Amino acid sequence: MADAARARTADEVVRNAAVGIQLPRLAAESGFTVPSVVPATSVFRDVRVADQILGLARTTRRAVTAGYFTQDAAER
Repeated sequence: MADAARARTADEVVRNAAVGIQLPRLAAESGFTVPSVVPATSVFRDVRVADQILGLARTTRRAVTAGYFTQDAAER
């Protein structure tokens, strides 16, 4: 299920899922200097807060509708 959810998110939810890897080049082409790229990971302790910010329930419903996984798998 995780692979299906990841594929659904990358394919249809995030407008440009690959932009992160392109940002240093795009910034440089626009005249900015990019000395380093530092990734940051969000950590949520409350699933309700994570859902409000990331839209987890909405994205899951849409993934079920699109056939990426079953309702039963989504509920798990």
